Amino acid sequence: MTKDPIKQRWAEGGIGADVSMTVSNRMQEYYEELKGISLDIDLILKDKDGNIVKKVRTPGNSFLLSFMNMLYAVLTASAFAGFASERIRTTPSYTVEGKQIQYTRELAGIQAWAPKEDDTHGVLIGNGTSTVTPNDTWLASQIKNGLGSGQMLYLFSEVDATKVAGTSAYITLRRSFINHSGNDITVTELGVAVWNVNPSSYLLIIRDLIPPIDVPNDYTLDVQYTISVSV
Repeated sequence: MTKDPIKQRWAEGGIGADVSMTVSNRMQEYYEELKGISLDIDLILKDKDGNIVKKVRTPGNSFLLSFMNMLYAVLTASAFAGFASERIRTTPSYTVEGKQIQYTRELAGIQAWAPKEDDTHGVLIGNGTSTVTPNDTWLASQIKNGLGSGQMLYLFSEVDATKVAGTSAYITLRRSFINHSGNDITVTELGVAVWNVNPSSYLLIIRDLIPPIDVPNDYTLDVQYTISVSV
């Protein structure tokens, strides 16, 4: 019986072997050379005594179109897509722990730093589940600042100075949220919004869905975004 030449070559490793090996090698080389900008999220859940109950580290995947618009505005020193960098003199007023605070300062540019109990910008949390899209302008369902049902207390949103480790540089944005609502609250989405000082507007630049994390009453959730650039 005459053997099928194709089956014979397959059995001897003559068909497909070279192709799969080549693809595998090329993919491995590409992976090793892949560098640039990355985003990581760290979540720490603490009980009412400050003890760490749970730690989660997950990749952040979702720089939005607004992030690129912001970058363009900064690089061109121009007003673009809601972003600008004009300096203004302002006298903001905040209510913190029942007390009204007012002070005068000069501001310019784009800020992710935010004071306590300000849920308009900085690191934000929510319980939405809709798919992230490049054109998202806000969280699907933001958990607002407060002590009422479904609310959590927003502490300061902080931005650390740039640090360097080896061939990487990174910036961290962090914020803590305390649940004093009286019931458990489940967090399923995160984001970072910036305040464009003049004209005043709030723009979401990052939004991520995360594995659901339950925050019991009187527990604290620490959220940290790390933006890294490797060369």
